This record gives sequence, structure tokens and C-alpha cells, in this order.
Amino acid sequence: MAASGLPPEDQLRCQICKNIFTFPVTLPCGDNLCKTCILREWDHSVHCRCPICKEEFDKRPQLQPNQDLSKMAACLKKYKAKEPCSSTQSQQKVATLGDISCDECTGLKLKAVKSCLVCLASYCETHLKPHLMTKGLKKHQLLDPVENLEARMCSYHNKPLELFCRTDQTFTCMLCTLLDHKEHDYLPLSEEAEQKRSVLRGTEETLNRMIQERRGKMQDLRHTSRLNQEAADGKAAVGLQVFTDLKQNLQTGLDELLKNIEIKQVTAERLTERLIAELGQEVKVLMQSSADVQVLSSSADHAHVLRSFSSVNNIPAMKDWSDVSVQIPLYEEMVRKAMVEAVDQLQATFKKEKAKLKEAELKRVQKFKVNLTLDPQTADPWLIVSDDGKQVRLGDFKKSVPDLPKRFNPGGGVVAQQSFGFGRFYFEVQVTDMMKYDLGVVYESINRKKKITNSQESGHWILSLRKENEYKARASHEIPLSLTHRPQRIGLFVDYEEGLVSFYDVGIAELIFSFTDCIFTERLYPFFNPGHGSRSSASLKIGQ
Repeated sequence: MAASGLPPEDQLRCQICKNIFTFPVTLPCGDNLCKTCILREWDHSVHCRCPICKEEFDKRPQLQPNQDLSKMAACLKKYKAKEPCSSTQSQQKVATLGDISCDECTGLKLKAVKSCLVCLASYCETHLKPHLMTKGLKKHQLLDPVENLEARMCSYHNKPLELFCRTDQTFTCMLCTLLDHKEHDYLPLSEEAEQKRSVLRGTEETLNRMIQERRGKMQDLRHTSRLNQEAADGKAAVGLQVFTDLKQNLQTGLDELLKNIEIKQVTAERLTERLIAELGQEVKVLMQSSADVQVLSSSADHAHVLRSFSSVNNIPAMKDWSDVSVQIPLYEEMVRKAMVEAVDQLQATFKKEKAKLKEAELKRVQKFKVNLTLDPQTADPWLIVSDDGKQVRLGDFKKSVPDLPKRFNPGGGVVAQQSFGFGRFYFEVQVTDMMKYDLGVVYESINRKKKITNSQESGHWILSLRKENEYKARASHEIPLSLTHRPQRIGLFVDYEEGLVSFYDVGIAELIFSFTDCIFTERLYPFFNPGHGSRSSASLKIGQ
């Protein structure tokens, strides 16, 4: 006896699920089974028979609940709930909030490890053992614990949803395929799920690649940020040093000016003091002579007056002060001279620092240098493109070539094979001995069947040379340029996002002209035109 007054435990277990009876029913043959187990068994079978004694019934019998067996099974469950957990059970986790619990545990509910789609129940490790050991239960479909197992049963035929209808994109049971989904395309859930997993794996690979690309871009941006900070700090330090030096030079000039003014002022002051002292001495002598004259003239002693007259009536020999003066120094001239020297020094410093900045700017844009190759299929019939695609010159005659839509004919010109729709790029062109040329960038949609003219919709940003020394910047309108130096090599820099197109005289690191605040709406193609009138031997050569 499993417990006082109860039959052996194996007599209280269902022979299908191997668990203690739940709602036991008695078949006409006398065998007892769980109601859910026998109904499920018959739902998956064409004939109604007892799975224990194999007795077959003509029709599905009316199942009678076995109340006595049900009460004994309930008592056994209560008795087992009071028993101490086995060592295996003690190692299992107790179901907590959010966990799926075992449906067979009574009392303390353990965490389920599997769910059965046939039994529509979830089991802990202990109650799962019959499904792993019993021949009939091994065929049941197990999966990781899930909630709401009833939702995995067909609501129309009370059978497991084992198939996936691709036509209606829904789950079906075996009977559905014979009725509502008869002509539809369907697969077992496992096959459809595996195909979806394959798609998901591809999606995961794509997502991982996108993640890596963005992480790489983040790393690049962080690196760019560091470079930007370093460049900003470096240039700020250079600027600070330049202006500190300028300030120091100005301060030195000011100190020298003030010192010279002070020297002039002190020298004049000392001269004045010396002259005043000398005049004071003479005043004393004259005052003494005046006093002697006054005393003698006031004397009543006629004989004394006559005897002393010759010695007293003499005016002392004195310096002629009529032409003596102290000139105020020309302080204005000193200030002017100091200012001229300061300006000259500043200009020399500015020229030196400007040259450094120009050279640094050119080196900066040269970092974005790209490798260009001319596209001969776009070249005007009068133009000859070298085999390596790096040179173009004016030919002696017009070639017979297919008039392709992308060919410049007439009007002259050729574009590179490469185009740019974002970022920055730079290239150089040798223009030695050229008397006429056009260099720049153009839209892909530019009209290639007529000469390039200036208009708001022209789609070109070009530096032009005419008559050997007339330079113009051409876009929506022409801008005459005054160049003091004839460029031999021209660099062209474009910042697509900033709307900037700049031309440089590479030989002297001088900016020739910049188109600013451009709004680009298409890809840009580097454009070259040696122009009619140039010597046939002169070529535009793309720098390496």
C-alpha cells in the first residue's frame, strides 16, 4: 500500500501518461485511464480501442467517471505532497513568479523543464521521466516550457497544430489539410520553422554586419574627433605663438620708443637745467654790480664817487643769450619711425606665417587626393586621350567616333570615369604650355551637346584660361581673376557637403579661387578641356 487504506501506487497511475490519475474514467472493458489521455489517444486514432487490453469498440463509448478512483488518487497526491522531497527533487528549482510550473506537482510546485504538445502539460525533471522512458510517451513532442498549451490545439478539430499553411500563413492540424486547407501549400511546423530560422540566420548575419559597420564607423568618427581635437589644439597653439610673437615684437618696439623718447626728454631737460644754472650765475654777478652802482650813486662823498667811478661803472662781460634756446625734440618723428618699423616687422611676420599657412592648407587638402582616369567615350571628337587615361590634348583633325549620349560633341571636353556624390576629393593637373583650357567639376546631367554656358542651372564649376593670361572662374556667371603668377600645376579640391570647390596654384601653394556655399544635388565628375587654340603638343596631364 502506498498509504494507509490506499491500493498500490501503480494501480493509481494512468498507463498512458504514467502519472497519478487526473479525472479517471472507466472504459467498457473495465480499464481505467485519465479522461484527457484516452480522449487524446482516440483523437489521434482511426479506431476506438483500449490502449491496455486492445479491446476495440464499434463506436466511441460514453466514458463514466470513476469517483472512487478519483478520490483515492486525490488522497495519494495529498499524501505524496507531505512526503520529503527526494534528492533529485531537492536539487530542482522551485517555480517562482514568471516561471512555468510543473502541472503534475502537488503542493510545492517545481519549475517545468519541458512541455508536451500531446499531453498539453508541462513537467519538472521528476515528472518528465515517463516521457523519456516509456515507449508510448517517447513519441510525444516535447519542447521548452511554454504557457497556454491549449492555444497549440486546433480549436475546430481538437488536434495539435502540427502544420503551417503557407497560403493562409496560419497554423493547422492534420484534419485542416483535408478540409479547409485541402488545396493549400503547407509544411510541418519543424520544416517551416527551420526555413524561417535560416532566414533569421541570414537576417542576423546582415544585422551583425550592419552592427560591425556602424561600430567601425563609430570608431572612425571617434578617431576623426581625436584628430580634429589634435588639429584644433595644434593650430590654436601655433596661432597663440604667432600672436604672442607679434605682441612681443610690438611691445619691444613700444619699449624702445618710450626709452628713446625718455632719453631725448632727459637730455633736453639736463641742457635746460645747465643753461638756467649758467644764467643764474650771471644774474648774481649782475646783481652784485648793480648793488655796487646803486651804493656809489647814493654816496654824498664826492671825492669817493670820483675815485671809485672807473671801477664801479663797468658792465661785466657776459654771454650773448639772444641765440641760445633749447629745442623740443621731434617726438612725432620718433613715433612715426617706430610705427613704420613695427609695420614692416609685422608685414614680414605676416608674410612668413601666411606662407606657412598656405603650405599647410595645401598639404591638408592633398590628403584627399584621388586617382583619376579619363573616360575616352565622353571625349570630344577633336580630343585625343592617352592610352593610360592620364592625358588629353587637342588633335589635328576631328575623329570619326560614335556620337554617344555621354560624349561632349560639340563644345569640347572629357570627364573622368570616377564620380563623387559625397565627402572630399582632390586632384592635380599639369597645365604647362597651355594657352587655353577649362578645368573643374560638372554634373552628370550637364548638356554635352552644346558649349558650356553660364547659368543658374548650368551644373559646372570651372577655372578657365583664355588668350594665355586671361583667367576666369565660371559657374552661374563669370568672375575675372587677376593672377600675378602663371600656374604650371593646378590643384582642385571639393568638399561635397560644405559646397566648396577650390583651385590652387600648387607651385606657390596659393589659393586661386573658391566657389563657396554651393548646393550640390548630383554626382560630380572631374572635367577637362584643352580647348581649341592650344598647341596640339600641349596636354592636360592628371598628376600622379
